[in-house]
Amino acid sequence: MPLTKVNFKPGINKQDTDYGAEGGWTDADFVRFRYGLPEKLGGWAEATTSTLIGIARAQFSWFTLDQSRYTALGTNKKLYLVSESSVFDITPIRYTAAAATSAFTTTASSDAVTCTVSAHGATAGDFVTISSVSLIPGSSSLTASDFEGEFEVQSITDANNFVIDLESTETGSAFATTGTGTFAFQINVGPAVSALGYGWGTATWGASTWGTARTTSTTVIQGANWSLDNWGEDLIATFRDGATYQWDASGGTGTRAARLTNSPYLSRLSIVSVPDRHLICFGTQTTIATSGNQDDVYFRWASQESLTDWTPTTTNTSGSLRIGDGSKIIGATKSRGAILVWTDTSLHSLQFIGPPYTFGLQQLGANCGLVAQHACVDVKGVSFWMSQNGFFIYDGAVKQLGCTVQDYVFSTLDPSGQNDIYCGVNTDFHEVIWFYPDTTSYSNLINKYVIYNYVDQVWTVGTMDRTTWFDRGVYAYPYATQYLPNSTTNVAPTITGDLSNGVSTLFSQENGYNGNGSAITATITSGDFDISDEQAGLVMAVRKFIPDFKNQSGNVNVIMQFKNYPQGSASSNSSNSVVETTTTHIDLRGRGRTANVQFSSDTTDSNWRFGTFRLDLQPDGRR
Repeated sequence: MPLTKVNFKPGINKQDTDYGAEGGWTDADFVRFRYGLPEKLGGWAEATTSTLIGIARAQFSWFTLDQSRYTALGTNKKLYLVSESSVFDITPIRYTAAAATSAFTTTASSDAVTCTVSAHGATAGDFVTISSVSLIPGSSSLTASDFEGEFEVQSITDANNFVIDLESTETGSAFATTGTGTFAFQINVGPAVSALGYGWGTATWGASTWGTARTTSTTVIQGANWSLDNWGEDLIATFRDGATYQWDASGGTGTRAARLTNSPYLSRLSIVSVPDRHLICFGTQTTIATSGNQDDVYFRWASQESLTDWTPTTTNTSGSLRIGDGSKIIGATKSRGAILVWTDTSLHSLQFIGPPYTFGLQQLGANCGLVAQHACVDVKGVSFWMSQNGFFIYDGAVKQLGCTVQDYVFSTLDPSGQNDIYCGVNTDFHEVIWFYPDTTSYSNLINKYVIYNYVDQVWTVGTMDRTTWFDRGVYAYPYATQYLPNSTTNVAPTITGDLSNGVSTLFSQENGYNGNGSAITATITSGDFDISDEQAGLVMAVRKFIPDFKNQSGNVNVIMQFKNYPQGSASSNSSNSVVETTTTHIDLRGRGRTANVQFSSDTTDSNWRFGTFRLDLQPDGRR
């Protein structure tokens, strides 16, 4: 018989059965589709030698006028600036207590120190920098320098006392309430991940019995997050449900971000409207001068070309609006000629229309809300996002995307961690990527991705733990972050004393073929395809496999399995072979009515793109 060519449709199909997906692919990991063909994903390499304290939840890159390149990263504990490969801590200072008296109480044979600062406002995990320490001579073995540096707050005793750990241990007698120092408290940290809330007061009214802590919950405590944007050369950063800050580039990398004067104390997120130059805060306060009155669907903006003029007058353009559909604003992104704003149920367009109203608000769609703050992205005026129950696109009209992996993604998505979903774009490969946690994830951490190729209109899935992603443009490669929950290695800045586990690493993606020097295991599996004549019902013998790879480096493993029936077991004569760069064909001894194939690679520097293949088939009876 002549050789039989086997072709496959691009994309992963998990909506159908293995046999129903005949002519397609059913599973993949670290594989994309390009020009309709599957190929191994690119690798990654560390972009900095330092790691970031906490889990990164937001990322933004921009140029200054002198062509300096900056990347801002917001973690649940800090705000960072990356300049080329150097990392700088620009976390805002919340409160400074100068020359606090009777500041330190040590414990014999311990590195724990109780610090006394009136109304410190700190929480466990916060960071405080202590300087200008002066100790009253006593029996302590410690010196003033032992108390100076940046420390993580280990625990809170009360409103006026908290505990830190030194690098040195008190070997003398403990001394109490002696010495002075200056305490600079950074902004309060937030939860690392979103999670269900338990205990007394959670769940709905009347659930369980009065005074009993809840053991089940639907209440999600959201993890910390940031929104990042640039105001010319400067960085604008809003800590979710917190204040808005500015990092002034003219002050250099040694300058910390500072709260914007007169800006709201509480906002969910912020964005800079261009080209009209308005700073907009969403989910913000109805009364700006107070610390309360946060409205989930209310937003306000400062006057044009101003970061500090927030009170509307007849001579400025500041103002406010409220969205009428949805219970809370989730996210926003800049698109062509407008800012798109999502609530939990709807999509709206915010357009600059000039005085006297400044902005006009129009609803674009319903039942298409955003699942998470960073679950949306705009690509050349076309926006993509993930909702509670599907994937959507806005290109002048709201449309739900047909998705061949939808049931797989949403049935395995961890609902308690969905607020941490992050969407990025990889324009070189025409891809929109959503990173999400599934139900097998450790501590609700992101561990999966789903990719939509918006040119070929195909989907693929896989495993990758990236918490942020920013497309190339400012840098030659996309930048992404990975969270290491059990590490404190190479942190920036250096912390004195003990530090809680959990750091983020910044990678340049699509950089080489390896995962930071290690092999990447890439695999793709086909659906079952017929190798026999359906009418004749013959069992076919497979004698030869002829591969077809492009750009191959390293070996590719090939597994072929054979069945007689769709729900039957694979036969014992399945084939496991290796295709080298010089391999022309592989001899087989398989038989069945259907077959499937899996390609994989697991060595360093391997790369491949699969084209098609041919089989040498011979009739082998009806049984």
